[in-house]
Amino acid sequence: MGSVRFPAYFFVLLYSTVGRVSNAVIHLDMFPEIVDYSFCRDKMLQIVTKPGGLLQQELNNSPNFKLMWQDNATCEAWFPGAKQEHMAALKSYADASSTFHELFNMKLNSKGKNTTMYQNEFPFKSLYFLLIDAMQLLNKDTCKTIYSVGENEELKSGDLVRFGTFLPAKLKYSDALEDIDNIGTIFNITSCSVFNIDEKCKSEEFDLLISPMESFEVKEIRSIINPYEKITQVTMAAKYAYFLFNAFDKDQNGSLSFEELVCDLSVLLRGTTEEKLNWAFNLYDINKDGHITKEEMFDMLKSIYDLMGKSIHPRLKEEVVRQHVRKFFQKMDINQDGVVSIDEFIDCCQKDENIMQSLKIFDNAV
Repeated sequence: MGSVRFPAYFFVLLYSTVGRVSNAVIHLDMFPEIVDYSFCRDKMLQIVTKPGGLLQQELNNSPNFKLMWQDNATCEAWFPGAKQEHMAALKSYADASSTFHELFNMKLNSKGKNTTMYQNEFPFKSLYFLLIDAMQLLNKDTCKTIYSVGENEELKSGDLVRFGTFLPAKLKYSDALEDIDNIGTIFNITSCSVFNIDEKCKSEEFDLLISPMESFEVKEIRSIINPYEKITQVTMAAKYAYFLFNAFDKDQNGSLSFEELVCDLSVLLRGTTEEKLNWAFNLYDINKDGHITKEEMFDMLKSIYDLMGKSIHPRLKEEVVRQHVRKFFQKMDINQDGVVSIDEFIDCCQKDENIMQSLKIFDNAV
């Protein structure tokens, strides 16, 4: 499956609606919290890269880190916003030995469980920050389906999970299958944070990496058992991709037919105003019960902001997202019953000039 770019007008529609201004995550031998520097990105970049700063201090304190670090290393192509330290971090990590990768992930898992432990005991904070920041700078807001292998896990459909490390992955299912040795778990992941470290930095160790900050919704779990293999296949998607898929999947059978795809694209590109608004309402109505609840709108907003993380500085805190939800309901919940019906949604949208203008974004599309 190739890259997916999302239709833009429902982003505009949502921003127009709420004004211009987590759920618990389950372990997969992973951890529920991950350090997020996006609230203080510029300050942290200065702390890491200044002479005698955090990077230099950690290099001096860790022989393993100093051995793998390449000051003047660079990847194939420079990218906007990058500093030499970004390029050195990517190339150094790409070329590092499996021993260092195991050490890095072990320390991240054991010392990254809470902020205090991370700050005081994790020895690679500068490397972690530079890798995360570089991946966000390079992220083109596209999603890909990729494959990774792991241990057997106790999961169920609907679980929200996050990998606590830079997860290695493959573009092809067959390549991942070669790594699993016929026993274990293959993760079929639709991710919006995929970084092709092999293409960019000529890594011999990895093809792709997924950011440890991205969370996923488990969609399906199935077993493949025969005389030659015993494999569990777990299908999961970045939360917004999961919501978007459900909006296209009209019969809710877990797969998207060509007819469903063409019909919805026809609505988005050439539909009437009411058809487009009905489609947008269906996107926000996550459980498809005919009403948008505050919880559904919060989940949708949060997933969009997570997807657009690199474009929002500072990154929005949870309380700000809840404020946006309150604005949405103040505007849309006309009878103040705590939910927004399709009639309320369409009526309010049709009276809003910004929303109506946003619906014309594809009028000149081929």
